[in-house]
Amino acid sequence: MLEDIFFYPNNIIEHELFRVLAGILLTILLTSFAPSFALDYELVKKWGSLGVLDGQFKSPASISYDPSNEVVYVADLDNNRIQKFDTEGNFLSKWGVSGTGDGEFYHPGDIEVDTSGNLYAVDLENSRIQKFDSEGNFLMKWGNSGNGDGEFDHPGDIMIDESNKTIYVTDIGNSRIQKFDYQGSFLMKWGSPGNGDGQFNRPAGMALDPNDKIIYVADTKNDRIQKFDINGNFLSKWGSSGAGNGDFNRPTGIEFSPANGILFITDNDNKRIQVFDKNGNFLSKWGSEKNFERPTGIAVDELNQQIFVNDKANNNIQVFTIPNDPFASIKYTPPQSNDNPENEGDSSDSQKDDNNSNSKDNDDNDSKDNDDNDSKDNDDNDSKDNDDNDSKDNDDFEDKDGDGDIDCDDIDMKDFKVEPGDPYDLDRDGDGYACE
Repeated sequence: MLEDIFFYPNNIIEHELFRVLAGILLTILLTSFAPSFALDYELVKKWGSLGVLDGQFKSPASISYDPSNEVVYVADLDNNRIQKFDTEGNFLSKWGVSGTGDGEFYHPGDIEVDTSGNLYAVDLENSRIQKFDSEGNFLMKWGNSGNGDGEFDHPGDIMIDESNKTIYVTDIGNSRIQKFDYQGSFLMKWGSPGNGDGQFNRPAGMALDPNDKIIYVADTKNDRIQKFDINGNFLSKWGSSGAGNGDFNRPTGIEFSPANGILFITDNDNKRIQVFDKNGNFLSKWGSEKNFERPTGIAVDELNQQIFVNDKANNNIQVFTIPNDPFASIKYTPPQSNDNPENEGDSSDSQKDDNNSNSKDNDDNDSKDNDDNDSKDNDDNDSKDNDDNDSKDNDDFEDKDGDGDIDCDDIDMKDFKVEPGDPYDLDRDGDGYACE
């Protein structure tokens, strides 16, 4: 009878039993042998609780890290103040009260620190930006309520481009980005309400890649990330509504780590952090309702390889470590020999690769459209296979980061053919080592 059930279901009961048992077996096999891509972002400390005392919070909205002084600033939204801590969470100072005067706040939102230690704070309900020195002394302000140039309908995030001495602000209610000089003088704007390329639905967070001069915007209610140059020209986008890898449910905070070349994004209503490379390829994620209730802001300490996340609903700050190699848990070592005749002509191919590295721009990136974002799931990475990838050879790559090794940090993973059943497999020399 058991043999009949498994191999020859002849009636409805046997057929249903066969289907259930097969499903259970398949689940066991998948969970036992499927590769895992989750890297270990370990919680190392947290601080804060609900209240009005020093070190307590009422809806902390955002967080910023000052690497020069190794201090952390938190916008304490409903307490209408900024609090300052060391990296261990010890309270140092605070400033701000409720009001409309200089140095006063009506719901401080995002905060950002420049290389001189000055702090810029979004004064949300007062529709303005305020600037302070590192001790909280008021320096200047600009902006008021409206939809004209330099006016705001609830400014959201502020971002500083030090090399060009410019400041960008997400104008949430006006669904646009505004650009200013260091004196707060209006320079330009882009965006309008909608879901088309370059349009926004209440954009919240921003991040700058200072090396490539690329701006990433969390288009919050469109559940996607949009990518622009520093002049507001649309480049690409990724993300759609959902809970899968690469999907979003109200992304808010976004932070780029130049040292690691990756983006950290707070996926607010999915109660998690997602990690992507600069091209929008999903790398990892962590968090759940056990860790977060409403993670809204994020800051990266690259020197100590740690991440600060403020949880607005749990009224605390959580600190996580960054894995040694965010792209992979195992280094990839290419073959050392160039004797193989098949490798002849690699140098010319490499030159072609360098000349064509920018060709994967808007046209290719548009494939990361809302309708196609399921392709970002690890199990779907086979879709990145193409004939051009077959010509990619190990010797085509160089030590771009100058660490003495050609490893995952030097490799744009989308240039590789992905083997079916083993996403991100880069073990081309068969030595058993791979990049996740």
